[in-house]
Amino acid sequence: MKKSMKAAVLYNVKEIKFEEMPIPDIQEDEVLVKVKNTGICGSDLAYYYGKSPIGTPNGKGPLVIGHEISGEVEKVGSIPGKLKLFSYKEKVVINPIQNCNLCEDCSKGNINTCSNPTLIGINSNGGLAEYCVSKYSSLYKLPENINFSVGAFIEPIACSLQGLDKLSVSLDQFIVIIGAGPIGIILSKLIRKAGAGKILMIDKHDFRLEKAKEFGADYIFNTKDANSKYFEEDILERIRILSNGNYADGSIVASGTNEALDLAINTIGNKGKLVIFGLFNNNCFLNVPVLRFLTMNQEIRSSWCAPYSWPKAIQTASSNAKDFEKLLTHYYKLEETEKAIQDLSIYSDNQIKIQIVF
Repeated sequence: MKKSMKAAVLYNVKEIKFEEMPIPDIQEDEVLVKVKNTGICGSDLAYYYGKSPIGTPNGKGPLVIGHEISGEVEKVGSIPGKLKLFSYKEKVVINPIQNCNLCEDCSKGNINTCSNPTLIGINSNGGLAEYCVSKYSSLYKLPENINFSVGAFIEPIACSLQGLDKLSVSLDQFIVIIGAGPIGIILSKLIRKAGAGKILMIDKHDFRLEKAKEFGADYIFNTKDANSKYFEEDILERIRILSNGNYADGSIVASGTNEALDLAINTIGNKGKLVIFGLFNNNCFLNVPVLRFLTMNQEIRSSWCAPYSWPKAIQTASSNAKDFEKLLTHYYKLEETEKAIQDLSIYSDNQIKIQIVF
């Protein structure tokens, strides 16, 4: 086995270097994964442009980002080796949020709020390199019908399932999704399967709205482009009409702006649930009209990471593999990582989901 690997390393805001670095050693409870596909997430854009700090002590690099990772087993540590859990060349996907299993939160089962987590691609080197290390307890085998492209989609599917759980969708409910990125589009499919009666997607890009409709949204509204055939100037009035005056039963914010939050809290009606999903920075705040919130008996929930969602996410990906592949619009090589991030940030060529392919 060779001793060095190629990697795209984030050093600072808008600074990624393509370079050689040592292949990491593994501990007895770890597995070395040869990376095949790594998806670029909106949070990766936030780290690159400095809109959100990475999880290192000083919030800066050098760090290999990338947390939507599929690959194959290269080397197995002694513990999973003795248990015969993984074998060489086996197809796997990595859960990047790797809890310590020792802190108080972990002991209570709150693994997504672990006090000492290893965060692949956030506070430890991630998937924008030829090899990546994972704890064996955070590694999942892929079924034969899931290729590496769909495999790298399982992390956002798992997170979306957590968002769906927080929404607690019931039959015939009216649900609003704000943000037609990959997560929002996945949510439109999951919410439809959960039995929602009406799904409204709100975004500012028509090509993403149209993909959301393909995946299950009944109504698509563009809030920014007055020339769009989906443009709606008074979103709340349209929601009031669509709901016969009751507004939405649930709203989920798959975006990361204060504007989206301010809109979302006003879309829900009596006993409505607002789920905050997107990655926000420290300058974002939720402005709640408290009397309305109280007298309408509403709820605000957060959806952070994907605790206990991975087996179901793999099953969902396996059953809908061709659909999820339709969201993959562009592929890039590892050495093109910085260009890939820049292209995605400006929606170049109507990009929806992109992956780095090894």
